[in-house]
Amino acid sequence: MGWTEPFCYHFDRGLYFHEVFPRLLCGTQPRNTDEVTELVKGHGVVTLVNLQQDKDIAHWGVDFGANAARAAELGVDIRRPSIVDFSADSLRHQLPKAVREVADAMKKAEASGGRVYVHCTAGLGRAPAVCIAYLYWFQGLHQGRHSRCASA
Repeated sequence: MGWTEPFCYHFDRGLYFHEVFPRLLCGTQPRNTDEVTELVKGHGVVTLVNLQQDKDIAHWGVDFGANAARAAELGVDIRRPSIVDFSADSLRHQLPKAVREVADAMKKAEASGGRVYVHCTAGLGRAPAVCIAYLYWFQGLHQGRHSRCASA
């Protein structure tokens, strides 16, 4: 990567994500319709789980309406269990709902051979938290032991 600040969000870096479990991608916000298309056509995404609030999207000047329209054209579901950024209380209260959205989306992805893309703004806080909780609650990842998760 060569980034001197890997734990800071840089809008200009573009789409950045990892596959954290088979069919489960975790990353940054799609900034435009081209990035939505890349996720769908290039990476097989069938559902976008957007954890952002409207103000997060507006802050970066992302046209959510255009992205949502492009996703719909491509047959992609968008789910929006929003969580307040940097708020432990919001995360604690919204986590079960967000994880349920991911679990439901993963069932669809498994049935269709597609992938689920979970994102917040930077892909550094809310999205990883939701993905980790999904792995714990639905995939048997408990206290350093794993059933289906690959170890690094």
